[in-house]
Amino acid sequence: FYRSLNIRVALVGLEVWSDGDKCSITQDPFTSLHEFLDWRKVKLLPQRPHDNAQLI
Repeated sequence: FYRSLNIRVALVGLEVWSDGDKCSITQDPFTSLHEFLDWRKVKLLPQRPHDNAQLI
């Protein structure tokens, strides 16, 4: 099933963690997600307001 949404997505920033992880990354994906969401709320959102962040 495919339907065009006719929207555009703009990349407003990219952050590469080359000096180490900014949040705890563990074997448990739920813990890692929680840590990333906490980091996003406390550190990333105040720097650059955004609607979506991806941890890849």
